Amino acid sequence: MANANITVKRYNVFLAELAIDGNVTRAANATGVDRSNAYQRRLRNPDFAKRWDDAIEAATDAIEAEAHRRAVDGVEEPIFYKGVECGRVTRYSDPLLIALLKRHRPEYRDSGRVEIANAPGEVLRVEESPIAAARKIAFALQLGLRAAQQSGQDLA
Repeated sequence: MANANITVKRYNVFLAELAIDGNVTRAANATGVDRSNAYQRRLRNPDFAKRWDDAIEAATDAIEAEAHRRAVDGVEEPIFYKGVECGRVTRYSDPLLIALLKRHRPEYRDSGRVEIANAPGEVLRVEESPIAAARKIAFALQLGLRAAQQSGQDLA
């Protein structure tokens, strides 16, 4: 029973580490938990899987907060002249700001969606050229002929 308690404690520490940045490999290495065993436990144990998902969610929240800080508040960077720091400048991240807007405002998202609609109650029909239909029929006949020949059937 002592080993089971150690294992439970170790996995609890693993989940706490996972909540830091969502990196499974880093959390496993930091806690001495075998990465593949952690994934297996996640598959077999619904409670552990839920806590894993919660840890990933916490890490994602922290990452989102950092992205917001860098985009809105900026990051102060030193300015050097002849190897000596002579000032500081605040840099803002436009790509992070755009990513945050896309996440929270659908109108800023890239849209690759194509909507196909017809009148209510109508069946959507896709017209096929006679040549395309003939090619499909010829191909099916050729496959049937080949299968018959390979099985030794006489088609006459």
